[in-house]
Amino acid sequence: MRILSLVRTLPLVVALLLAACGGGSGDASGDGKHIGHVFLIVMENKSYDRTFGPDSGAPYLGQQLPTRGVLLQNYYATGHASLDNYVSMISGQAPNALTQADCPSMLDTFLIGVVVAGQVQGTGCVYPKDVPSIADEFRDAGISWKGYMQDMGNDPGRYDPALAASATRPQGPRTCGHAQLNRADNTQSASATDQYATRHDPFMYFHSIIDDQEYCDEHVVNLDDALADDLKAIDTTPAFSFITPNLCEDGHDGNCANGDVGGLTGIDRFLQKWVPIITSSAAFRKDGLLIITYDESTNSTSNPGDADACCGEKPSAYQLLLQPGIVGPGGGRVGAVLISRFIKPGTVSTQAYNHYSLLRSIADIFGVAYLGHAADGDAASGTACDHDNQPCSFGDDVYSAAMPEFPARPNGS
Repeated sequence: MRILSLVRTLPLVVALLLAACGGGSGDASGDGKHIGHVFLIVMENKSYDRTFGPDSGAPYLGQQLPTRGVLLQNYYATGHASLDNYVSMISGQAPNALTQADCPSMLDTFLIGVVVAGQVQGTGCVYPKDVPSIADEFRDAGISWKGYMQDMGNDPGRYDPALAASATRPQGPRTCGHAQLNRADNTQSASATDQYATRHDPFMYFHSIIDDQEYCDEHVVNLDDALADDLKAIDTTPAFSFITPNLCEDGHDGNCANGDVGGLTGIDRFLQKWVPIITSSAAFRKDGLLIITYDESTNSTSNPGDADACCGEKPSAYQLLLQPGIVGPGGGRVGAVLISRFIKPGTVSTQAYNHYSLLRSIADIFGVAYLGHAADGDAASGTACDHDNQPCSFGDDVYSAAMPEFPARPNGS
């Protein structure tokens, strides 16, 4: 009888242990219908064919990971070079002449600087306080988020001297690390011990974030200092994680400053380490979505095809006659891989998406307003979104196992 009683109670014991370890699935509401944790990893400067073609130099990203989720074959960047794409991902702001040039100096002011139809008119680097990013929306809504930046602060001499270690900030630039405003950006190239690039950390280009030192320190952190520890429990895992590898492991540099091999080899090395850590975490297993994409495709004047665009992207009147992709209308076709229990392994989508679509989709997940160009166009009630003429949210071509439910967003957004 005691054995029979033990057998009958064993499933309950196992269930309780799984719950205590975060081993169950579902979302914060417990109904299993919502995405509660988004992990975005951004790599650098590769065309779709280089990553996902038959001769891929990154077999883990290009061949293995798509079998675990969905491959977006027609995902496009929104500009050239790097910084304008990162800014687009979190704010919907279009490229301008300085962000297209990667802001070699972090200019603190915008020429003109007036906001019209959600877009800052003019050129500049650090956006005024009244220009929101999705981080501002998360702050207002009480949604947790962090930017995890590999190598940030390893070499304090590369950063704004005001961020140097002190009694009140002993970590120095290992949190909220950025170049000095209105001075040359010393992080534009890597050093042997520090391969962080401010231009790959979009949060540093918004006054609403960097002007609040305590808030910035809490939310933009060194990846190796924080991510693995944060993933140990659901309660310490942010709802939104923006993950930037260093210049070697994001594929930007081929021959890296520390002697490692970069490029596609570096990309696979980073992902083979961190994807298993993320996907085995309790937060991801509960209600996670992992997104891996690139900032831009390879671009050169001899290969303007890598400056293609989708989704109705249009140039701004204040790009000094440059197109968003400098030599073309966009940032080129880069592709993306998404993994979630809402996605059938091995799914392939041919719908057109871009960075504004990504921002729009993240806004859907967390119930916040569409920002900048993510708000362009809209589908009439009951009709399909027009992928050719506007950025569209991820649909059932992406969420192929089950369409998640989304919270209501603010009216008119």
